Amino acid sequence: MFDKEFSKAGIKFKKINQEIPVGIAIFKDSILQIVWDVEEPVAFLLKSRQLAEQYRVFFFSMWNRD
Repeated sequence: MFDKEFSKAGIKFKKINQEIPVGIAIFKDSILQIVWDVEEPVAFLLKSRQLAEQYRVFFFSMWNRD
């Protein structure tokens, strides 16, 4: 459903059968984690080059799963 719209923007979208409990955004040396609580979302910004790289490794291992 979203594949066509995302591809127009140069964004890839992949569905997995594993639930991830938080929203995660990785950029430069930072990780933003968002907990989508029903009443009020909570966000944590973590700044760590090493942690950001570990999250990237995790992301690409999930991305490359079949």
